[in-house]
Parts: sequence; structure tokens; C-alpha cells
Amino acid sequence: MRKFHPLVRYSRRIAAEDAQSETPLDIRTMLSTASKIGPADKVLAFNRSPEGSCCAERPSGIRIATDVCRARCYGWKTSEGRDGVLERAEKNDAIARRADFVRLIVGAIRHSGVHWLRVHDLGDFDTVEYIDAWYEIVSMLGDVHFWAYTRSWRDLDLLPALLRLASLPNLDLLFSWDRKTGTPPHITGIPWAWFADTDGDPPPERSSVVLRGTNERNREEDRRRKAARDRGEKLPPRVGRNVVPLKSINGSPVCPLETGMPVKDKHRDCITCQRCMPKARKRTSR
Repeated sequence: MRKFHPLVRYSRRIAAEDAQSETPLDIRTMLSTASKIGPADKVLAFNRSPEGSCCAERPSGIRIATDVCRARCYGWKTSEGRDGVLERAEKNDAIARRADFVRLIVGAIRHSGVHWLRVHDLGDFDTVEYIDAWYEIVSMLGDVHFWAYTRSWRDLDLLPALLRLASLPNLDLLFSWDRKTGTPPHITGIPWAWFADTDGDPPPERSSVVLRGTNERNREEDRRRKAARDRGEKLPPRVGRNVVPLKSINGSPVCPLETGMPVKDKHRDCITCQRCMPKARKRTSR
């Protein structure tokens, strides 16, 4: 049935035209997979480039990316480990500026058949117009559950649009923070996600989840290992940073996939765990 949805037909037609372009945006593959969030037949992600959305200076003069998150950026880590990740995200920057962005995304999601979508495994919200586009997308796809972490709450020009987006019943929005961001606003229904650079870097206030600055998020470690691969060498993991098993930091629970302990089946991926998604838990428990 989804094959004949009018926006599926539109999205497929534009994707086919794009494939024939001299400078294609690869619209057909704009939705990505990631093993942490869940299997590709159930969940996909739409990414933006860190440089274009997080690290760029906003009209308000703020850069929402702090020194902590730039040093530990998962987006940079994956780009150094897998060819084409940033190139794909940069093309999505251009797709997000298209007048038909909403129609393309809705058609692509309907065509994929998934019922979960992570907004920004890489990147963030950067304009009111872009946030409003996601409001339309989420509103049109009531049977799909969306979730996103954002630091764009730091840009006061974007906060009203973010709160409007967060009001939708099929989207969980979390305010992400670290020791350099300042404290997010207390908004009912919007959880907080703390990024701990080290295990001695606890959240000043209780947060719904803690994401640890593990070796896998260390860009210096990535570069060291990449250089070794280029020389044909294999290096053992560097021990010493956040390798101690931890279930919580200062009373805030650590993401089950980052505790350093065996992962239970009920926490095997984001869409199974749903710790970061209180609205999703309510919907799936009915």
C-alpha cells in the first residue's frame, strides 16, 4: 500500500531525477541506518553535518556546540571510521533547504515502511524554518515515532519553535547538555540528557540519561587508530578513560549501551530500550 502513497510516488520521482543530475544529492539514500538505534527494517535516521548545523555560528551569534561536544563528537568519530558519512550529512544539509523537503522526507519514510525515526544521529536543528518543517513531518506521520537530542535550546531564537515541536505526541525531544552549555530550561515533558566527558564529570542536576565520553567518542583515539591502520598495524584498545562499569553517575542513569556491562536484550537498541523516550513508552504500553 505504501508504494502507491502520493508522496511516495513524488519522492521516488524526484530521487530518480536527482540520480541523473551532474551533482546528485543522493535523495534516494538520505535516510541512514545505525546499529545502536535499531535494525534498518524498523528505524532510520536523518542526519545533518556537524559543521553545517552544530558548529556554525547562528544569526544570534551563538555556536551551540561546546568545546566538550566538539572534542567528543560522535559525528566526527563515525566520519573518520566510515567513508562518506560526513559527505552524506552535507548533502542532507542541501536537501533540508529544498522547498519540497517535507514532501521528500514523508515520502521516503512511507516508502521505507519504518515506524521509528531518529532526527539527527548527527547534527542538530539550526533554523526556525527547519524546525517548523519537522513539525509538519511529524504531524503528518502519526503512526511513526520520532526522537531527537538537541542543544539548540541554547539559541533563544529557536526555543519557541522547539517547544512547539516537542508538544507533538509522537516525538520525544531531549535537551542535551554538558558542563559548558549552561543549564537547560525546565520544561515539563522535555527530559535532559547529560554528556559526561569523564566519569568524574557528573550532571549538576538529575538528568534522564547520561551519555559517557567513552574511548569510542575520542577523536584523538580515532586518529591514532586510523594512522595505525594506514601503516598496516593493529592496536589494542587504550585503557584508562571511562572503562569502569557504571550504571549511574551522581544518581542519573547511564545509557544501558554505555554502562560497560553486558547489555540485556530489553536494552539491545534505542527503540527496544526507550529510556530516552517517555512518550514512546506510553504509546507502546497501551
